Amino acid sequence: MAKTGKIVKPVVCFHPGETLKEKLQEMGISNKEFAAITSINEEDVILITNCKLDINENIALALEKGTGIPKSFWLKKQEKFNFYCLNKLAQSIVNDVKNYDFEKKPRIRQTINKMSKLSEAIA
Repeated sequence: MAKTGKIVKPVVCFHPGETLKEKLQEMGISNKEFAAITSINEEDVILITNCKLDINENIALALEKGTGIPKSFWLKKQEKFNFYCLNKLAQSIVNDVKNYDFEKKPRIRQTINKMSKLSEAIA
């Protein structure tokens, strides 16, 4: 398949906690049992499955131990989710700024246009 150089925008992206929640259901174990297996404290397991705590290197390693899913999967999933959220925020800011009348300040308008193009490029 030939590369087009075009970045594919995800329509929606989920926090890795959603994947963990599904995996725990599939494994048939509770947050408490998973915490015991992985050395992640139970409160953090709950925060992760509620998408309130992000995955870092240590957590990803523990998740690999508990689920058999590689650490790199968890870290990449978190990275993609962060990128998705950042892009949504950037697009929201660009859209808000576009609604203001900066016609009397062309330099600001040029900066806004550059931000808009950058946001579209990374989306």
